Amino acid sequence: MRHAFLSSHAVGRRGALLGALALGAAVIGHAPEASADAPPKAEVMVIHATKCDKKSVDPQIGDTPPALGYDCLKLVDKKTLPLTLNQASTTALPNGRTFQLLHTAKVASRFKVTASISPADGSAGFTKLADITADPNKPFNVGGFSYQGGVLVLTVRIVP
Repeated sequence: MRHAFLSSHAVGRRGALLGALALGAAVIGHAPEASADAPPKAEVMVIHATKCDKKSVDPQIGDTPPALGYDCLKLVDKKTLPLTLNQASTTALPNGRTFQLLHTAKVASRFKVTASISPADGSAGFTKLADITADPNKPFNVGGFSYQGGVLVLTVRIVP
């Protein structure tokens, strides 16, 4: 009798194990893909460009963006914005304005975005600066917004 119990117990354990494996396979089979369809992010560097006697570029900036005739570039802020398709992401700028980035499409491996800024007078809405088709991890620049005797330059990099 004891032998029958062990045999029955072994079959029960084996059945439970097979059931657990089947359940695990079903769960794994329906797991979302890791990052194939993850939404991209935008890394935004806010740079203050000014005229100065001795050329100076903040080392945190890395590759120097066009400085619009200004010799000194200082990193003011670095932000990461989520880019959900057709939903605007915004960030406040030190000059009181708001920068907006809208991800409108992905074509092949490139990202279509619209860059906009709030009006200088503080009124509602946004003014379109540019429609950009950006390569992943390749920075582009928008800017020229007045700020403390210079301008703000925004260097944006789309990270898939």
